[in-house]
Amino acid sequence: KEKKQRREKNHRLQSVALHQKFNNMDLISTKLDEWIRDGSIHKESVLLVPDPIHVGNVNFINKEYALILWKGRRHSEKRFEDVVIRLAFDLSASVGGILWSLAIALPLQIGKDLGREQLKGMNVLVLGAGLGFEGFALAAWGARVTLTDMSKVLPVLNKNMQLNRDVISSDLVMVRELLWGKEGWAQWKRDEYDEYDLILGCELVYNDEVLDDLMFTIKQVVKN
Repeated sequence: KEKKQRREKNHRLQSVALHQKFNNMDLISTKLDEWIRDGSIHKESVLLVPDPIHVGNVNFINKEYALILWKGRRHSEKRFEDVVIRLAFDLSASVGGILWSLAIALPLQIGKDLGREQLKGMNVLVLGAGLGFEGFALAAWGARVTLTDMSKVLPVLNKNMQLNRDVISSDLVMVRELLWGKEGWAQWKRDEYDEYDLILGCELVYNDEVLDDLMFTIKQVVKN
C-alpha cells in the first residue's frame, strides 16, 4: 500500500513538472513569435531556455539571441510571475558578447542563499557583465544594478537593457564602463560613484594576465 501511494505521489509530481514545462514553453514560444514579428529574426538563431535551473551547458553555436524564462517582478510589482528575459549576442564583443551557462546559475544561487525578497533595494555591482543576464535577473527581483564591462561590450549591454524594458524598470539598471586596474579605477572615481551591498563576477577571466588588475579593482570597490 505504501509503495502504491509513493508511486501515485511521484506520478502526480511528474505530471505537475511536465505541465509546468509545457507552460514555460508556451510563454517562451509566445515571446519568440512576438520578437520575430518585431525584429524580423530567424527562429533558428534564437536559444530558448525554458528551465534555467537545469540549463546545463549553454550551446550558443550559430545563435544570435536568447530567451530565458525567469521568475521575477514585472516593473517591481509585489508578486512574482514568469517573465522572459531577452538577450542579443554580439561576437564583435568577443567572449563578452555570448551567453555562458554560469551566468544563469549565479543569480539562481544568490536567490537561494540570500532569498529573492532580501535582494529588493540592494545596490549590486556586476564586474565583467557581458550580456548582462546576471544583472537583469537580480533587477527583476528588485535590486538596483550597475552593469560594468569594457567599452567594446557596452553596446550589446545597452541593447539588452532596452530589450528588457517591458520587464525591468529603467531606474533599476545602469550600464557603465569599468576597466580593471589603477587607470580604470581612477576614471571610475572621477565619475558618479555609489556604495554597493553586493559585488558579482561570473567567469571573468580565461588567462592570468588580468588577475592583478581584477584583484586591485575588487579591493578598491570593497574598501570604498
